[in-house]
Amino acid sequence: MLLPELEAGRVPVLGGFIGSTLEGATTTIGRGGSDHSAALVGAALGAAEIQIWTDVNGFLTADPRLAPAARPIAHLSHAEAAELAYFGAKVLHPRTIQPAVEREIPVRICNSYEPDAPGTISTRAARSRRKGSRRSRTSAA
Repeated sequence: MLLPELEAGRVPVLGGFIGSTLEGATTTIGRGGSDHSAALVGAALGAAEIQIWTDVNGFLTADPRLAPAARPIAHLSHAEAAELAYFGAKVLHPRTIQPAVEREIPVRICNSYEPDAPGTISTRAARSRRKGSRRSRTSAA
């Protein structure tokens, strides 16, 4: 149903959080259901990237309520994102990442209040630090 809309150049808008039981009864998916819906649809369509729009600038270096100087993490592996979610980061529900992992689709966490902020991108593998990067120079000093 969605592919013809996409092929016609239209952008379908879907509601998340609602699903159905095996018997066809309408039900809610549960906590993180909208994000999980987005990941499932993105994986089914073979999306180039799945974006999760929320109220923060991605995964942060610490809980900003406890560490006001916490800053966004630019890139994580899917495994790192899933682990942070599993251990309590409220940015993403742990099951959201699974469809992206299975299809190797990047997941970008974006802030709806700051749409120009880069957010956090999660991919199959974490990027390695380039030699001469700011962190490397700081560490060498």
